Amino acid sequence: MHLLSLLLLQCLLLAAAAAAAGLSASHSEPAVPAPLHRSAHRNGTIAGKYVVKFKRDADSSTCLDDILTNLPGEPDHVYQGLFSGFARSLNEQELEYIRHHHCVEYVAEDHLTTASSVVEAPASDWGLVRLSHNTSDHKGYDTYVYDDSAGEGTCVYVVDSGIDDNHPDFEGRAKQIKSFIPEAKKDVSGHGTHVAGIIGSKTYGVANKAKIYGVKIFNDTSGVSERSPTSVVIAAFDFVVKDRANRHCPNGVFVNLSSACDGVVKPFDDAAAALIHEGIFLAVAAGNEGMDATYTSLGSEPSVCVVGAFFPHNRIRSYEGWMSNHGPRVDVFAPGLGFSLKPGGGIEFKSGTSVAAPFVTGLAAYLGALEGLSGTEPLCRRIRELSNKGSLRRLPPGTANRVVFNGAKPVEKIKLPSRDDRDAGLTNSVFVCENEGFGQPCAWVKAPERQCVALPDQFLNKVSSLDPTWFAGTCRFYVEAGCQGGSFQVANTAYSGKGFHLTSKESQGLGIFNNRLKSLRCDGEAIPLSEDPHSLDRWIWSSQTQMNTCTRFDRLYVDFRVSSGDDAGTLDTLRLEFVGVGERPHIIIKAPSAGFQGWQPVDLKSVFGSETIDIGRVRQLRINATQTTWLGGDPWGLSGIGLVGQCDESKVLVNNHRFASINQRFSFEDSVRHLAWNRYTAWEGYTGPEDWAPDTPCSHFQPLEVYLEVANEYSAGTDNKIYVTVGKKPRLLADRLWLGQTYNVTIQTLPVALKDVDYVEFESVGGHDEVKLASEFNSPAKTTWKILSGYSLSDPGLFLGTYLVGKCAGMNRKFRVERKIDKWIADKGRWGFKLSTADWREYAKL
Repeated sequence: MHLLSLLLLQCLLLAAAAAAAGLSASHSEPAVPAPLHRSAHRNGTIAGKYVVKFKRDADSSTCLDDILTNLPGEPDHVYQGLFSGFARSLNEQELEYIRHHHCVEYVAEDHLTTASSVVEAPASDWGLVRLSHNTSDHKGYDTYVYDDSAGEGTCVYVVDSGIDDNHPDFEGRAKQIKSFIPEAKKDVSGHGTHVAGIIGSKTYGVANKAKIYGVKIFNDTSGVSERSPTSVVIAAFDFVVKDRANRHCPNGVFVNLSSACDGVVKPFDDAAAALIHEGIFLAVAAGNEGMDATYTSLGSEPSVCVVGAFFPHNRIRSYEGWMSNHGPRVDVFAPGLGFSLKPGGGIEFKSGTSVAAPFVTGLAAYLGALEGLSGTEPLCRRIRELSNKGSLRRLPPGTANRVVFNGAKPVEKIKLPSRDDRDAGLTNSVFVCENEGFGQPCAWVKAPERQCVALPDQFLNKVSSLDPTWFAGTCRFYVEAGCQGGSFQVANTAYSGKGFHLTSKESQGLGIFNNRLKSLRCDGEAIPLSEDPHSLDRWIWSSQTQMNTCTRFDRLYVDFRVSSGDDAGTLDTLRLEFVGVGERPHIIIKAPSAGFQGWQPVDLKSVFGSETIDIGRVRQLRINATQTTWLGGDPWGLSGIGLVGQCDESKVLVNNHRFASINQRFSFEDSVRHLAWNRYTAWEGYTGPEDWAPDTPCSHFQPLEVYLEVANEYSAGTDNKIYVTVGKKPRLLADRLWLGQTYNVTIQTLPVALKDVDYVEFESVGGHDEVKLASEFNSPAKTTWKILSGYSLSDPGLFLGTYLVGKCAGMNRKFRVERKIDKWIADKGRWGFKLSTADWREYAKL
């Protein structure tokens, strides 16, 4: 989640009341009343609530007793640590009485502190990296460098919405100790836990050995979450001054207040100054209003360490459009995006100057333990000295260009290989990494066109994520050296871009190749952005089509074929296994005989654990054989394995001919591996999404034609009209038919969906004689048509009596369906046949 997590202290005053009447005083009233501090900003004023500060030389106990004796009710807060005074409700008469009391230095209206709205932001760990490297570019680094003292012996008070002290990343060093909100002890909003995590959590903290104490000041009620009166913040400061005596803090006490105000509030400034005077370090957020922090509290108090926010693009304007406060009172800028903790044991991402402030508070605690410094002025000065100068862009005039740096000893910058390297991205190369999500170590591997390339020794059997460049084209990765053995194919296209991760849930079954790769080969043919249609309804088959219309199967069929021949069968039990799916083998065949063949449906739920499967989960097939008799283990032959899947999205049937022609013999002695004394792996093979395609590579024909020849025998012709119906609409083929003649008609000049060509029927109409259709073409028309079309049948010897020819819309490829007729059709008679997409066969070019 993204948080403009600055606590907005809105500072406004009510109009002064009329002079008090009827209230007594034990001393003479001063001639001039004490000042009543007002603000030009009135949206956050709490009506009738005031903060009263006593004079420094006044006896606070006597003054308090004297005033409260003359006022009804009890005060909301009594201050006796930072400064003397109290906060309470006052009517106009009571306010006038207070202003004329001899103990009072001034009166100020109470105000609300308000947290900003919460939105989502992308995750990153750049903050700690930037903090510990004196650079303006964090992308070449991936570590947080720090001294192992890590803030040990320091105590940090987080004055906020509370903290989840049970979060495991605090390692028991955090404790929620005080709440100023009645009956609300926990951190509900998560703001305080997030801030505390940046200061001192194990994983995301700047000072990850510091002790952290939570002081809750924000209400958790819906609609007013993260809002608190200024008087409560002052009371929290007062509490810290008193509570520190109960803690062991040899290396200093620190307070983080991720808050700012859109105006100046004097009691708030005075309370902060008094806290700092006690030797306590105080860092505050500059604010998110894009204004000069000099005119806000606590930026208006000179002794406070004020922190602005900057972002990865080295500007103080966020990606969401809000801008950090700036000006001469901003001591330093810190990362305004922070990956940190949330209540309940999780993590989340937030942004704002409230995220920047804890980076500086944590750094102050770190330096307190490392260098022995204490107090706000010495530590804030040291942070300014260490800061990276001049790296921010477009700062408003009068703002110091300083970014936090922890002073870690300079290390030689080793620019890690990056997937975003533009130079490498313009070459035939592949980016490979040892870890998921392109986690380092990584390397660019050059992939010359069609050459087998060995992976660098460092990455042999260690690659978990990879990405070819667009210029590398289609690449195949192998589990053996020399581009041998099991493999898979991927390509960088306009439809990819995320790379390929071998261990993620979205790996498309590539998990079987994780930490196994040794070599690769790329074809160097960049894949252009296809203009071919590839929607569910209309497509030309391609890799883009497959990714759009066939990513999952809802049906899968296997054809297991044993070779023919007297000794091709076996007495062993054969099991066909889909490797890497974690379920049982699909097919169990007991003692198949020679020539055994048969299509079988795969129970997807039983084998893969799901009613539908990602097409990529069919990656590796394996046949294991078990000897069940003493005569087993005998040699046997495997002709091939056929695969057919039905696409879940489009219901298109796709074939996989990868293993159609295996034609090998196997035995126990000559096996891939022995599994037991009576079990062995006979065969295994690899496939991938690229191997699946429909026999007809398009969804539409344009045009679609029907050819018909009348038998060349006595009385075969007719005076009847012959109609042909393809799908639903009948078309006239001829007004009359002559024996031995060929007729054709174009069914549709517009694109025709292949799925709609599911039935063909001929009908004789006219009240005349019957007609006989030829069983095959015998007339010269056959030869003539071959020459004119430029195509011939793949088997020229077979040319049956009627056939359909369809040209794929958008492609120069034609397909045919033939049927042998050799049949008399009576007057008003019909003859037809059903069609499926599997019936179409392609013509071969002459």
